[in-house]
Amino acid sequence: MAAAHDRERALVLAALAGAVERAWPLEEGLEGLDWEWLLGRLGEHALGARFWAEAQAAGRLMAAIPPATRALLEADAEAVAAHGARLVHLALQASAALDAAGISSMPMKGVALLLGAPGFGAARAMSDVDLLVRPRDLRRAADALAPLFPSRKVEHEYDGAERDVDEALRGGIASLYTFCTADGAVLELHHAFPGVRAPGAAEAAFDRGRTLVHRCQAVRVPSLDDLLGSACVHVLEHHFGTERGMLLRHVADVRLLVASGASPERATALYDAGGGDTVARSLALLAGAREEACRRGAPRSVASLTLDGLDAQVGSWARNLATRIDRIWGSARRHGLRTVFPPRSFMVGLYGPAAEGPGLPLLHLHRWGAILVRTLRGRP
Repeated sequence: MAAAHDRERALVLAALAGAVERAWPLEEGLEGLDWEWLLGRLGEHALGARFWAEAQAAGRLMAAIPPATRALLEADAEAVAAHGARLVHLALQASAALDAAGISSMPMKGVALLLGAPGFGAARAMSDVDLLVRPRDLRRAADALAPLFPSRKVEHEYDGAERDVDEALRGGIASLYTFCTADGAVLELHHAFPGVRAPGAAEAAFDRGRTLVHRCQAVRVPSLDDLLGSACVHVLEHHFGTERGMLLRHVADVRLLVASGASPERATALYDAGGGDTVARSLALLAGAREEACRRGAPRSVASLTLDGLDAQVGSWARNLATRIDRIWGSARRHGLRTVFPPRSFMVGLYGPAAEGPGLPLLHLHRWGAILVRTLRGRP
């Protein structure tokens, strides 16, 4: 089944990797493509607007798209642009409220990419706003944002103590407050980049940030190197690289960030201190996608596998399961019983004040139950 759509898959990968002209030379036609299959995959991965932007840049591809398909892609692009504009407006509102309270902030991930990387524009699909503040400002920032939002979800209260933030970081918690507008837009207030557990990383990112002016409002965004490094950690470590809706978008993000001037070497120095090689792995994802798109008979890339149906995911599931088991075994060999029973400070960071009481043994069981579920799902 997958082989029947090799050309369609290559076209999607070529669009994400910025290689449409290389992948489809003039002497090769685009007739006979299964546009229904292609539309389905683009919709599943929220890539319709990205594909439409690449089609507009490559006139020959645009001419080959059937009118009905073209209308659907254009409508999707318009919807993504409208939603993106709404989220950017929300991010600017929140930033202005924090500025008025004397608190520095920076948008992260999607909004930061849209504002800070030329070439993204309105084609970058986003689901919510992620706003970063310094850890010491987190509680005050949450109070300053409250008047803008009718509802607020609190993971656990934060009293401003540095110890609490360090414990949250060790537990992998980067956001303690989630806000919702009346029309359903979501803003997550972060004190760290997701997956980046190094204390002080957020402070250093503020120092490297740059100030842009968007619609007469000054807004500070992370440097391109921080955007690249944090995106690699976010996708390949924080989300284990197996979220089907993220890998293909990540390929497009990496390609456009590097094209905009992000330095893989500087991003590696900033975010691969732990030896995770996340930037190198992300660049390999991009290179694999580009090779599959441009060379007939090239091996299937990791990103390409996410375009297949559930039956084609079984092999990937088995590999991810083996990776998870190998990681658990390696951790057990290095840390012994600390792998099974981490220190109380780690558990407090993961579960909050509940881990300080007599219920700690139950939380250990809960943690291992969650690990077992992820293992059975094949998440490495």
